[in-house]
Amino acid sequence: MTTGYRNLGELTPKELSQLCCKYFDYVIGFYKILERGRPGIGFVEPMKSLDELKVMLENSTSEPFLDRSQIEKHCLPMVNQMIHWNGNYESQLSQFWRAYIDISERSTDPLGFRYNPRELLDENIRKIEEANAIFNHCYSRFEDNPTDKTVLYALFYAHILKVETVEYSLKTQLEQLLKKFNIFNKYDTAQIFSVRNKIPKKNEFRTDVRAIRDALTHHKYTLEDSNTVTIHFINDKNGYNFNQKYTSDEFLQFMADTELLYRSQINLIQMWIATAIIDSVFKYRHDV
Repeated sequence: MTTGYRNLGELTPKELSQLCCKYFDYVIGFYKILERGRPGIGFVEPMKSLDELKVMLENSTSEPFLDRSQIEKHCLPMVNQMIHWNGNYESQLSQFWRAYIDISERSTDPLGFRYNPRELLDENIRKIEEANAIFNHCYSRFEDNPTDKTVLYALFYAHILKVETVEYSLKTQLEQLLKKFNIFNKYDTAQIFSVRNKIPKKNEFRTDVRAIRDALTHHKYTLEDSNTVTIHFINDKNGYNFNQKYTSDEFLQFMADTELLYRSQINLIQMWIATAIIDSVFKYRHDV
C-alpha cells in the first residue's frame, strides 16, 4: 500500500492546508450538483460555511494553521447535513461516520496509520469515477427505455462493476481499520453498506447491494414481462436466502439509492480525512 505518500508530519502547514482544500472541493462539488437537482434540501448554508473554512485554510500562514474550533464551527454542520438529509440512509451514514470517529479516538499516532485511508481512496478514485460514469450512462438509458432488456442487461453489468469497485474498496477499508483497533464487532458493516437491509448468507450477512450482484453474476433471477419489466431475484444457493421482486421503477430507485449511499460514504471519508488533519495537526504542533 506504499505509493510514495509523505507522512503528514513531513508536510508544511501550507501543504496540509492544500490537502484539506482538495477534499473539501470534492465534497462541495458533489453537493452543489445535488442541490441544483433538488433545491431546498439544505446544503446551501453548510457549503457556504465550508467555503469560508477553505478561504481560511488558503490564507493561513501560521503553525498550527487552524484550531479545533474551526471543525466545530465550519465542518460539522456539513457533516450533519450529509448524514441526516435523507432518512433512507441516515442510520447507515451515522454508523459509518461514528465508526471513523471511533477509529480516530483510539489512534495513538496522530500523524500515522489512521491517515492511510487517503492512499486507498486516492488510488481507487479513478476507478470509482469510471464505474460511476458507466453506471450513470446505463441508468439514464434504462430510465428512458424501461422495456429495453438489452439496456437493462447493461445496467446489470454496471451494478456489478460498481459493487466490485466501490463497495469492495470502502467496506474492506473500514473493516481493516475496525479490526486494527479491535472494534470490529461494534459495527455492523453489512448493514452500514446496505441500501435497505442486509441479507443472510449461511451464518453471516451480505449487503443487499451485493446480494443483487451475486444473483446477477450467477443468473439467479428471471425477467417477467407485462407493461414494464419486473426483475425477480431468487437465490437460495450457498446459504443465501434472497427472494425479492422489483418493478423497473423500483429497481431504478434501488440503483439511485445505491449511488447516493456510496457517494455519501465517499464524501464522508473526504470530510473525515480533512477534519482529522486539522484536529491532529493542531494537537500535534502543540505537543511537540
